[in-house]
Amino acid sequence: TKTNQQLNTAKSAWTEAGKNLEAFGKKCDAVSKKMTAAGRTLTTVMTTPILGLGATAVKASIGFESSFASVRKTVDATEAEFDQLAATSKRMSTEVAAGTNEINEVMAAGGQLGGKSHNQLIEAERMGTEYALYKAGRMSQTITLPAVNAQTIGQLLYFFEMVTAYTGELLDIDAFNQPGVEESKVAAFAMLGRDTEKHNAKREEMKNRPERKAEYIL
Repeated sequence: TKTNQQLNTAKSAWTEAGKNLEAFGKKCDAVSKKMTAAGRTLTTVMTTPILGLGATAVKASIGFESSFASVRKTVDATEAEFDQLAATSKRMSTEVAAGTNEINEVMAAGGQLGGKSHNQLIEAERMGTEYALYKAGRMSQTITLPAVNAQTIGQLLYFFEMVTAYTGELLDIDAFNQPGVEESKVAAFAMLGRDTEKHNAKREEMKNRPERKAEYIL
């Protein structure tokens, strides 16, 4: 009958619609899974490295502040000057083969040396060297002059000359036959005009010396 035909047609249409909806649902499910996978990929590829960079930046900042604290302890400066020193340290780390921690250590050492006299610095270095040799089990010798004048300085120079001679004998080296000793003396006296056969010959010999090259003159 006509009614049955209409019912069959409607049933067919609903069935087709159901199938279409089911297919659409499957597509939506597939898209959802792809979006979830994409989200995981983005988390791994982008979010994780960003979080890692953030952690690294925080760690670097803490490390910098820790090493810069030593600068604050030894350098007498205003907060603005400290900011400038910090900026300089960071800038230098991009220009030289050293990190900010190493640069901050140098700044701190410089601050510690500030205000000290030359004698204080030399004495501190002497004491440090003396202790280092003691710790290494090596002997050291400290020479103390009763005064600093022409006589004591002359005595000290003569002492080192004698040490050179004796050391040469112990090492089987002729300390009085080195080029920098005898040759230089003859050449110096020749330049000063000493009139002997040896010095006159040396003076003529020195005239043949090649000219100094400008590229090697500082």
